[in-house]
Amino acid sequence: MKKGSLRASEEWFREDAAKRERFKSAATFTAVPVEKAPPTPEDVGADPETPESEILKQVLAACLYHPRVATAHRMNSGMMKIGARYVRFGFPGCPDILGMLRDGRMLAVEVKKAGKHPTQEQVEFLGLVHRNNGLAFVARSAADARNALNEYGEAA
Repeated sequence: MKKGSLRASEEWFREDAAKRERFKSAATFTAVPVEKAPPTPEDVGADPETPESEILKQVLAACLYHPRVATAHRMNSGMMKIGARYVRFGFPGCPDILGMLRDGRMLAVEVKKAGKHPTQEQVEFLGLVHRNNGLAFVARSAADARNALNEYGEAA
């Protein structure tokens, strides 16, 4: 199949749906509440010793299963050495999660553990998304992501 064709895109979305089903069956997933929920002690971001990677998994799962989100993906950015040269991937300020809401708007989520703050480039990118009618926020737990998505739906 030719890359970029409609059929290839359909297959990619089917694979994405299969990934969602695997996430859904994970024991750590909690259902998206209908009303705004306060953070609970069970939320991964509550403990300051929790690694950011674990918080990111929970926030991504919360985004993937929220009814307002069409798709969400983990974005890697940085630099690594391949052979004798360095290769950069991503872009400065790229959020941890990029996606699309069901109404077609962009979703950008920067995940930070308690006590950490986004870089200036990340703040600028989140502001750019917000100014252009997308949803952009910083999440420190899965509850933060659910609350931001629920509030967005009430305001829209």
